[in-house]
Amino acid sequence: LKVYGSAVRCCCFSPSGSLLCSGSADKLIRIWEVEKGECVRVLSGHKHYVLAAAFNPTLETSLVSTSSDGTIRVWKVDEGVSVMHLKGRKTL
Repeated sequence: LKVYGSAVRCCCFSPSGSLLCSGSADKLIRIWEVEKGECVRVLSGHKHYVLAAAFNPTLETSLVSTSSDGTIRVWKVDEGVSVMHLKGRKTL
């Protein structure tokens, strides 16, 4: 995988193992195609670094992430869009 300049804070594999998600201090989530080692999508929307992410175990195109901005986002990975944005009470 091509290394970017920001620290990776979390990563997870999709249920099939074909995709890898990485969340980093640059506030971005990158989706990687494992076999090719290429970034195929970049998800943006968090205002602080990404703390954790997980694919839906039954729907590979769905991902949830959380950030130190106190938010949780649900993503449609295949479309690269956030479909739900939940705000916490305070920033971590």
